Parts: sequence; C-alpha cells; structure tokens
Amino acid sequence: MTNQPQRSARVTQLSHRPDIDGLRALAILPVVLYHAGLPGFSGGFVGVDVFFVISGFLITRLICAELDAGSFTLTGFYERRLRRLAPALLAVLLFTAVAAHFLLLPSFHVEFSRALLATLLFGANIHQALLLSDYFAPNADTQPLLHMWSLAVEEQFYLLFPLLLMWLSKNYAKQQRLIVAAIALGSLALCIVWTPLHPAGAFYFPHTRAWELLLGALLALGVAPTLSRATAEVLALLGLLCIGISVTAFSDATAFPGWAALLPCMGTALCIHANSDRPTSVGLWLSWRPVVYIGLLSYSLYLWHWPLLVLSEYWLLREIPWQTERVLALSLVAAVLSYHFIEQPCRQRSGGIPLRLLLSICIAITMALALVAIYGMGTQNRPEQRTRLVLDAHRTLAVDTNAIDCATKYAFTGQARLCQLGSHTPDQSPPQFLLWGDSHSGVQRLASHYAAQEFDVAGQWVDDRKWRCPVFCTNCTEYLEQVLGYISQHSIKHVLLVCRWDHLLNPHSDHPTANLYTQAEITERMRSMFEDIRAAGADTWFMMQVPYLAISKRKLLYTVNRFQATKPTLYTQEQGDFRSGLRTMLKDAMPADGVHILDPIPLMCSQQECPYMHQGDSLYDDKDHVNAVQAVRYKEVFRPMMEVIVASQKPVDTQPNRE
Repeated sequence: MTNQPQRSARVTQLSHRPDIDGLRALAILPVVLYHAGLPGFSGGFVGVDVFFVISGFLITRLICAELDAGSFTLTGFYERRLRRLAPALLAVLLFTAVAAHFLLLPSFHVEFSRALLATLLFGANIHQALLLSDYFAPNADTQPLLHMWSLAVEEQFYLLFPLLLMWLSKNYAKQQRLIVAAIALGSLALCIVWTPLHPAGAFYFPHTRAWELLLGALLALGVAPTLSRATAEVLALLGLLCIGISVTAFSDATAFPGWAALLPCMGTALCIHANSDRPTSVGLWLSWRPVVYIGLLSYSLYLWHWPLLVLSEYWLLREIPWQTERVLALSLVAAVLSYHFIEQPCRQRSGGIPLRLLLSICIAITMALALVAIYGMGTQNRPEQRTRLVLDAHRTLAVDTNAIDCATKYAFTGQARLCQLGSHTPDQSPPQFLLWGDSHSGVQRLASHYAAQEFDVAGQWVDDRKWRCPVFCTNCTEYLEQVLGYISQHSIKHVLLVCRWDHLLNPHSDHPTANLYTQAEITERMRSMFEDIRAAGADTWFMMQVPYLAISKRKLLYTVNRFQATKPTLYTQEQGDFRSGLRTMLKDAMPADGVHILDPIPLMCSQQECPYMHQGDSLYDDKDHVNAVQAVRYKEVFRPMMEVIVASQKPVDTQPNRE
C-alpha cells in the first residue's frame, strides 16, 4: 500500500472538460490574429502562455491518475505524445520544406534548414534564442518555423516532468506538492530576473517557462481549495478578464514574459479551477459547441497559420484586397483537414493506425526532412544572381559616392560634423543652404549635392551620426541650440529638413519613437521647430517622405532576386492615409510664411504606382530608406529650392528704365 496523499476527485477523474477546449479557443485565436497584425490583439502572443497552463494541468492530471491506478508507463506516455503531436507536425514541416525550396533564396534557405533541423530535434527554442533573434524582432515575420519554439519548450519539459512525478510519488509523496511549488517559484524568479537582462533567453528557454506549465500541474495536484458556487463564478469572470486584458493591453513593447506573464497565466488557472467542480457561466460559454470546435482545431491551426502567413507574403510580395483574411481562411481550412484526416486517425490507440506503422512513417518522414535540412545547410556558398541591396553605383548611374567632403572634427555636440554639398564657396563664404535631419537626410545628401552643383549653389549637410531628427530630438537641447546658432551666425537663409515621418503616424511601426506622441504633440513640435528656424533667419524647406515599403528588408532582398525584369509597385491605402495625415499636420503647424514643401512622389510615382525597382535593381536599402545612389535619380525634387536660391543671388537693377 503506497503512502500517497489523498488527492481530490479532480486528479483521478478524467472526464472530458469541454470548457478547457473552449479555453484553447481563447488561446489560439489571439495568437493567430496577433500574427496576422489585426488591430486589437497587440498582446495576442500570450495565447501561448494560456496553452502552457492548460497543457500542464491536463498532462499532470493524466499522469497522476495513472500513477494512482498503478498503470503509468513512460512508453505509454510517450506513445500518446507521439500520436498527439508528431503526425500533424510532420505534415506541416513537409509542406513548409517543399514551399521553402521554391520560395526562399539560398542564403535564406540555410537559416530555414537550421530551423528545420532544430525543430526535428525539439530544440527550436534554443536555436531561436542563441542563433537568431528576438521573437518581436522586425525579421521575425520572415521565419516560417518561428512558432515551433513553444512545442520545443513543452517537449523539453515533458522529457523530465514525468520522471519527476514518478520519483516524487515513490519517495516523497507527502511533499510532492511542496516540491513542485518550490520548483515553480524558482522558475518564476529566474523568469522575472532574466527578462530585463536576457530577453531572448527568458522568452525561449525552458527553465524560465517551466513555471507556467507547473502552475497547471499544481492545479491538477489539488493545491487549490474547493470553491463555493458564488466564488467560482467571480473567479471565472476574473480569470477571463485577466486573459482579455493581456491580449488587448500588452504589445511588442511589453517586457515579456517577466512579471507580465503572471496575468494571462493566473487568469487561465482561475478559469480552469473555477470550473473544476461544476461549470460556471463562463464555463458554460466556453463549452458552447462552436467555441469547443475551435479549441479542438487549436493545435493544427497553430501549426498551419504561421507558415502560411509568412510564405504567402514571400509569394505575393504585394498587398491584395483581403489578403490576410484569405490566408487566415486557408489556415482554417488546413486546420480542419489536418484535424479530421491526420490528428484524429493517428490519435486512436485502438482501431486507429497501429503504433508500429505510425512510428515507421514518422521516422521515415523525419529522416527525409533531416537529410533535406542537412543538405540545405550546405548550400551557404551557392551563388545567387543578386544577394545585395546596395547597388553598384557605376552600373546604372554616373555617381561619385565620395564627392562629398566632410570635416574631420565634430562641429556640434554629439558626433555631428559638417559636410560640403554642391559648389565650394570661395574664401570660406557661408553656405546658402543647410541639409538637416535624421538618416533620411543622409540618404538625400548625394541627390542634394548634385542638384546644388547644377545650379552652382553651395550647401552643407549636418552629418549627425546619431541620426536625430531635430523635431523629435530629446535630451539634446545643447545640440539644437548649436545648430540653430550656426544658422544664425552664418546667415544661412535656407534649411532643408529631411526626416522619417511614417513611424509617427503608423500604429504598426517598429520604430522606437512610434506612438510616443499624439498628433497634437507632433504638430506642436513641428510648429516649434519651424519657428526656431525662422527666428534663426532661415526659411524651411520641408521634404515629404519617400514612399515606404510594407515589407521587410529581407523580403525586399527576395523581391530583387525574383523580379529582376519586372516592376513591382508599392502604394497602399495606408500610405495615402499617412501622406494625408502628414499634410494636415503641416498645414496646422506652418506659420504664415517661411515654410515650403518639397514632394518626391510626383517624380517617383505615376498615379498610384511607385516602383521600388529600376532596371532590375532595388531603389531601396530597406523598407523606408531609398538607396543614396538611386536617390540621385530624383534630385529634381530640390529644383524649387535651388531656383529660389539662385534668384535671390541675382543683382537688383537699380537703374531707371531708359526706354
């Protein structure tokens, strides 16, 4: 007779809980909608944390019930895991590998092959943390297997956790809950400490995520007290609220997991426990058949949606009406087929596919995919027709990229120096215009230089290595005062202001200053800068931003390779809204005079088509920077300013008309 503590009926009774299937639906839908970029689901990634708590609860409940009955075996446990996970996973990996072969560049294929091999070894999370990047990094949406990290965390956990439960049940049955709770608290402490110090490690490593699965395990071990009906109703609603707040209030900027992960995890635990003895109102809603069905599809939907979203963008490389919605619909169809024709037949231990046959098929597919991955990792040195975005300047344009002379010493505080543009002024005469801005001003330095040379105009560029737009320069009062003082002291009459603006008006921007200011604050900052420049004695020439790309730099590189002889275009409703919003702010911010607008769109675009390639070459270095050499093609944008400067230099005829 074993000396085990008496567990509640929740542990040993394995009746189906439809409310937990519904809870799975609440986990998968935010994840999918977050990945699709739909507004209102900025924290949808917490759905994975909900899954972790559910998984810990269900698996522990199953293991404990079998341990109590004396029927638990490791072979039986891992057979269930194999039947549950492997068939659908391998189907998705097989599809993704075939699609990647046709869509990805060789250099991208190397990275994909590494991720594929790591997934097959259930090490995708370690691979992601050590070799690639943060989950929220800009290039994350170009990795078709990024989402496999969560499966790896679970499987790494379940390699050890059943052994731990067996050992505790045999040797420390009375202390079992206390030991599991201590391990969970230790994991949570590591998670909280690591999140600010090593964000990627805290996000991906199993020891900083184990507490989430152990939270569910503790519920299955019966650590929580029995609840009255009224208390259960309140806690179920509170749990649902916690999950909802996490989904809507969290974002990529949230330090996660850390303390923040407690909110969705505790919310999930409350929902599970509140419905353990009898269904609450929340439990009845979660048990609604349509919600339960989505929950049953959750595993397949999780597997399919991300590769389809990523690969569809590689395939289309342009926006079409309802593109995201169509891909999501396709993901749902794939999940339905996968659930009914792969998951269900393979999960049945009696009357289903025999274990020996299933194991043989899984091993064969795994070995084939492993060989594909190993071969793909060896293609790193395969030549590509075009693998660089930086163009050969002399191939299509006669541009001397070294034509600009820059001072060797900083002229202003904070790594800012002056560079000569256009014609050199004699006898150290002051320049006639000053190019000032962030990295976008650096892009336009060559274009403004050659435009100024054509008009025999001299200018200077503030080469600020910190790439600070003066309108939004924070903690740099001294720097701004120095530049404005320089304008005043040298009687510079024209300031060409070139900055990036889309991140201020695009809520989905990944720029550090995105969403930091309201539209009113942006307008006021613009007005203040225009007034400061006017007070220094100069007019402002405000350059509207060039069209920005709706795709990442990696996808742009792929585009250059794929569409060498065609003209893919970019122009979305979002860009039209952005330009309209920017012009509205300018209208509100502009003083009565002294501000002029320069717009590159008429030069770069025809009607609503803006090519981002020219004769097979990319015009862009990344999604918002035109290549500095290619920007020279559109130097005519500066003609109005040059004409005004030249006109102001002409001597005024003071002689009377003698005719």
